[in-house]
Amino acid sequence: MSQEDGMDHYNDISRNNEEVHRHDHEHHHAENDRSGESTARLGIVFALVVVFMFVEAVAGWLTNSLALLADAGHMLTDAGAIALALFASWLSRRPSGPQRTYGYYRAEILAALANAVTLIVIVVFIVIEAYHRLAEPPTVMGLPMMAVASVGLVVNLIGMWILGGNHGHDHGRQGLNLQGVLWHIIGDALGSIAAIVGGLLVWWQGWYWADPLVSVLISLIILYGGVRLVLKSVSVLMEVSPARIDVREVQHALKQLPGVVECHDLHIWTVTSGLESLSVHLVVEPFPADDDFLTRARELLHERFALNHVTIQVESIGFSHVECDFV
Repeated sequence: MSQEDGMDHYNDISRNNEEVHRHDHEHHHAENDRSGESTARLGIVFALVVVFMFVEAVAGWLTNSLALLADAGHMLTDAGAIALALFASWLSRRPSGPQRTYGYYRAEILAALANAVTLIVIVVFIVIEAYHRLAEPPTVMGLPMMAVASVGLVVNLIGMWILGGNHGHDHGRQGLNLQGVLWHIIGDALGSIAAIVGGLLVWWQGWYWADPLVSVLISLIILYGGVRLVLKSVSVLMEVSPARIDVREVQHALKQLPGVVECHDLHIWTVTSGLESLSVHLVVEPFPADDDFLTRARELLHERFALNHVTIQVESIGFSHVECDFV
């Protein structure tokens, strides 16, 4: 290949790289928009939780209802979880730097993991408290307990709608950070339902043991959500391939590209919720690849696998590289 041909090929590859850079830049703005909307939704739910937390605490003190006071304490942990999620959401939008080339995206995953662990700790305390209540059920005012718990259920349902709804936007998968807060709110909603049922049985039948029994059943549901969130968060931190993607299928699809002889060192991982990355080495013949090769490869990964943040190294058959033990 002549020097002039080499320069032409270099310029073509540069143009392709600029196109890829523009695409990634647009994708980065979309991620920032998604993060900004999540922050706004978290802020609204935070205000709802804090206001009703004080209402429930006062009502619990006035009615001598330990269940309402305990639920207010649960909402206090929710407020702390949402505050942590808001901080993580703000931190994740900070720009990247020389030492943190991915920025602070993983702060969202760490916050989700912290929320999940908090859920599990809450379950332990609920079970311990339920054990003591079953041994010696306290006397509570059933009717006021039902009324306050009903209002709490409405507040929690509004919070679940705000956090769980798309509101006209198809963002696909929710962020793990948002999921962590959502599970806290779901736990509160279930707690409100338990308080309503317990209050009804106390008021109607005088069954004071109903409240702790229902609390144990609800704690199992909260535990399920907490464990699932821990597993998801750890998978991201361990850079496990996204569950929705079959790595072998991606490898097979890349090998079907015209001119591809071999595909190796293929890695797919999640940086943060909704932001997945891929890197791969492709051996091509003839080498160098034609001008449209990178564009075709990028379009394949985008259209078939919804992968936008990709790094592709093109190699000749005789290229010597360091062996990698990962793939």
